[in-house]
Amino acid sequence: MSYKELYKKTERYVLGLFETKFDERLIFHNLKHTETVVKRAEEIGEHYDLNEKDKTTLLIAAWFHDTGHLFTEPAKHEEMSVEVMKKFMDEDSEGKEMVDEITKCIMATKFPRNPSDLLCEILCDADTYHFGTKEFKKTNKQVRKEENVRIGHV
Repeated sequence: MSYKELYKKTERYVLGLFETKFDERLIFHNLKHTETVVKRAEEIGEHYDLNEKDKTTLLIAAWFHDTGHLFTEPAKHEEMSVEVMKKFMDEDSEGKEMVDEITKCIMATKFPRNPSDLLCEILCDADTYHFGTKEFKKTNKQVRKEENVRIGHV
């Protein structure tokens, strides 16, 4: 399977997860946020002229980075996102080679952030990109509302 095919398979899989595991409590950490992070990771990655494998690794990490929110509490979502990704990648021989790098990228988004290489830095920047945009006031309210809903204060 080519990197392009693996990317498309990943995209379809994660879109399906968000559709079948839809959780209305995910006011911010939803499909829209995931798609935005993928777009921002692609945008930032283009600046660095990444090779095909690194670009695919980065974008697969972006697709999976918040899937854990569909299955567990916020504090453990990165670890669950890695488990979801590993289960998916276990079915693909080419993908298996990328699991460690994708895992590192996803885990770099855990607070406090500690990106260890360029791909991790790009994903962290893509995940927090909204902090530096005029959308911040809206996204900040969404994050706060989601947090309150998930801990039962609303």
